[in-house]
Amino acid sequence: MRTPALPPAYFRAHGRTLLNLGSDEIAHPIRTQVESLDDARVVDLHLWELGSGRLGCIVSILASEPRPVAEYREAILAVARVEHLTVEAGRCPHHEAA
Repeated sequence: MRTPALPPAYFRAHGRTLLNLGSDEIAHPIRTQVESLDDARVVDLHLWELGSGRLGCIVSILASEPRPVAEYREAILAVARVEHLTVEAGRCPHHEAA
């Protein structure tokens, strides 16, 4: 059984919510804030509008010595109002241990 297609009016009404936002006015401060911490680099950042003015955000960070995720969350929330925030931090695979 095939699922019925959604009508075009649905996408006009909800398209912004469904699509990944590319808003640099929100993404740039997040990226700048995170990348000001040691040698951290944002390798992936996605923003979604969850509803009226409510944002969701997923940020992936690499660093030679990653900080605890809570520190990156705090830095992001200092510059962006995000309702749902997922942060993942990992060690840069190209970093050689001393």
